[in-house]
Amino acid sequence: MTSPDQLERNKALVIRSLTEIYNAGNVDAAPEVFAADFVGWDPTFPGGALHGPEGIRGNVERGHVSFENWRFDIEDVIAEGDRVVTRVVMRGRSKERFLGMEPTGKEVEVSGITIHRIADGKIVERWGNWNTIGMLQQLGRLPPLDQIG
Repeated sequence: MTSPDQLERNKALVIRSLTEIYNAGNVDAAPEVFAADFVGWDPTFPGGALHGPEGIRGNVERGHVSFENWRFDIEDVIAEGDRVVTRVVMRGRSKERFLGMEPTGKEVEVSGITIHRIADGKIVERWGNWNTIGMLQQLGRLPPLDQIG
């Protein structure tokens, strides 16, 4: 069983990954937070997965290039055992190509849920699920669902 103190440390690690690395863009901290053999699973990543701190570095740099004021606002953090679940909202303004799409200049708010697995004080795995359809609708790339015949 995981102690309450360890659960709080796990939550703090995940919050650090979002605030310091993703939001602030401090990619040099990635090796302190993500294990060398880290794997991040998400269908929007090139190849469907990120690998190691260098994968995180590339993901963060692409996000900050693609979206002005790119950030993740944390709505909920829940920890149990070696897992930390976050409910977050990614926000930003489309300013450069993203997922092969030309920029639109539009603001987006994309909700998502991530599950992180922690081992030896680092994030070793992460699974992400995002409202990609909602993002494509906000960018004007898909019509609202009620308009699809």
